[in-house]
Amino acid sequence: MKVTVFSSLVLTALAFSPLLASGAPTGLVARGRVSDLRASSGSARSGNAGNANGGSVANIATGESSVRNGAGSTNRAGDGGRSVTGDAIGGNGSSGGSATSGNSGNANGGDVINEATGESTVNNQGSNRAGDGGVSRSGDAIGGNSNKKRSSKIDALLNKYKNFNPPSSGSATSGNSGDTNGGSVANIAQGESTIRNNGANTAGDGGRSVSGDAIGGNGSGSGGGGNARSGNSGDANGGDVINETSGESTIRNNGNNIAGDGGRSISGDAIGGNGSGGGNAQSGNSGNANGGSVINSASGESSIVNSGTNRAGNGGTSRSGDAIGGNSS
Repeated sequence: MKVTVFSSLVLTALAFSPLLASGAPTGLVARGRVSDLRASSGSARSGNAGNANGGSVANIATGESSVRNGAGSTNRAGDGGRSVTGDAIGGNGSSGGSATSGNSGNANGGDVINEATGESTVNNQGSNRAGDGGVSRSGDAIGGNSNKKRSSKIDALLNKYKNFNPPSSGSATSGNSGDTNGGSVANIAQGESTIRNNGANTAGDGGRSVSGDAIGGNGSGSGGGGNARSGNSGDANGGDVINETSGESTIRNNGNNIAGDGGRSISGDAIGGNGSGGGNAQSGNSGNANGGSVINSASGESSIVNSGTNRAGNGGTSRSGDAIGGNSS
């Protein structure tokens, strides 16, 4: 047989190159294709929000000093603001992205504090009004859906290579919401001091603490539905009115003592995604929404004189969200 230079080069290449001799190995092709299918969509996570508490009013007298707030004036603490985190939405794709919303901060109302010690005096001609709780809300979390976009040839590869995990849907976790308690009014007299309030002592009402909904992504093909877990909601208690004396001190309230009403503490719904296996769902715990108390406590030879009404706060609403598991297809 006549061998040319070109033929020699081809034979040499075949002898030393299994790739050229036998074609591309099936394992190499499969690894490349499977890695392409493993690409997942982007996850989403929103940041935490800070506190938005209202400021407090403090009148503190010691020794033989005196604090006097004239007629028509009011000691008014600040209301809680709004602490809200953004929604988190995972992307859709061959594997849906997970979603986690951040925790929201507290939004408590401010307090009013009148404190006298020694032989001092605090004299308020107007009212003491604590701040109401604000709004603390964590964002919704929505997991991405998984989409099935592949041929029967790729399905055969998936069956052959068992280490490949089927596309999964995105899980969803909403953050916890903070406290939104109403502020309290505290009158504290010690020694031979005196606190005199001609106006009402009104504690703040509880606000709204709400955790976001969590919705797991839906699966496709062999992909299961995403799990969903909603966050816990914080407390939304009404504030207290506290009158406390000791020694030979005196507190005289000519107005009413009104404690704050409870607000609303609600955890979000959790809805598991649908798929070959339905996603699990777990809703968070809701916090307290107790009405505030009026507390009059005198010890030693001290005295508390209330000319008006003592009114405790009403309870609010504490509700945990619904938990709905995903359907299995």
